[in-house]
Amino acid sequence: MFKFGDPLIKSLLDGEPRSSVVNLHAWLTLPSMEIFDVTLSTTIAKVNNLTEGYGGVFSQHPDSLKGIAFKPMLLGEEFLIRSKLLRFE
Repeated sequence: MFKFGDPLIKSLLDGEPRSSVVNLHAWLTLPSMEIFDVTLSTTIAKVNNLTEGYGGVFSQHPDSLKGIAFKPMLLGEEFLIRSKLLRFE
């Protein structure tokens, strides 16, 4: 669903031309390492044309999730600033 990996990270940091839309996904990881994700359930419902799942929240330890994996690629806001996806004006 989200095609975000090393090639995209490198191209964004290198300033390569891109469309105005970048397909990213973000979630919060609590100090207990539990995932708190308020958008993924709705995204899954929309992409799969489901009637259930809109407004759902993932809130549990990632080891207890079935059929889905959270793979952290980047932490903090430094990447967003360096790639110019986040600007302070």
